[in-house]
Amino acid sequence: MPFAKGHKKVGGRQLNSSNKVEAEQKQLSLEALKSAQPPIMDYFTSGQFADDLSKVEDPKERLLIMAKYANYVMPKRQAVDGSIDINTAPTTLDNTLASLSEDSDN
Repeated sequence: MPFAKGHKKVGGRQLNSSNKVEAEQKQLSLEALKSAQPPIMDYFTSGQFADDLSKVEDPKERLLIMAKYANYVMPKRQAVDGSIDINTAPTTLDNTLASLSEDSDN
């Protein structure tokens, strides 16, 4: 049976809260990178990555490498649906107050 119109969300995870499994996966991935032999993270933090990148002569190839690397250090952007229904009647303050008073009466 569906909820009545205007039913407020009760319980559940808060909006934008992190997923427990996702956090565990990130931690496991980080531990795997740290424990790899030779240590993978050392390649990036020691400046070796920057040195290797500066040796790539073609700017297009350098940008492609940086873009691929960015996938691992920055979250991917997602599209947001910004549709607006313009066929609705404008809401006046009187209509809003009347609607709120009807909700509080029930």
